[in-house]
Amino acid sequence: MTQDDEIARSCSSKDIPCFGGSENEVLSRYYETAKAYCVDTVVRLTADCPLVDPAVIDRSIELFENDSLDYVANTVPPETSQFPNGSDVEIFSLQALERANREVTSESDREHVTFYFWKSKQKNSFSSGQLDNDQDWSKYRFTVDYPEDYDVVTRIVESLNKKRNIIKDAIAEEDERNPLTDDEMVLVLMRKNAKIARRTITKYRKELNIPPASKRKRLY
Repeated sequence: MTQDDEIARSCSSKDIPCFGGSENEVLSRYYETAKAYCVDTVVRLTADCPLVDPAVIDRSIELFENDSLDYVANTVPPETSQFPNGSDVEIFSLQALERANREVTSESDREHVTFYFWKSKQKNSFSSGQLDNDQDWSKYRFTVDYPEDYDVVTRIVESLNKKRNIIKDAIAEEDERNPLTDDEMVLVLMRKNAKIARRTITKYRKELNIPPASKRKRLY
């Protein structure tokens, strides 16, 4: 399809590996892609879930590997999920994928790839696990299915970028002889009407590759 060709050209220009296949027969596309790149484990992230937390991906991989499972997810089954709709992470072995590709005949199951692992009558024949969370965030929705979903996600990303820039600016303005700790930065930002938790400051500072106050002091 034309839109698929555009994606392939974009990937090629950026040296990003790309594999094409059936548009609707997604299960076989996953299987053929896994074989083409000789992978043993597939980490599935979908384009309608742009706000997946890397820490959730890491925790899901740990659960998958530590418990030697066939399949791990965080948002399915949905009735027991503690994560927002749209933060989906799924991990499955090549062996499980190969079996599903061989056994699944339903068009719906072949389109949705992983239904066979958690929704079908055969689900109990796979060893599976669901990632838990310290809070139940399942009432939130971050998936992008409709134009209004895109608007919500856009506002979230803009807010996150604004917070990063506020933190970056605060560090740029600090006294070089006495750099701000993350706890001190909370107070400084509050005086600028920016309420940002210390844990968030630490996270964004690390993402910006800015060392902690103790190391910044040595750099000045």
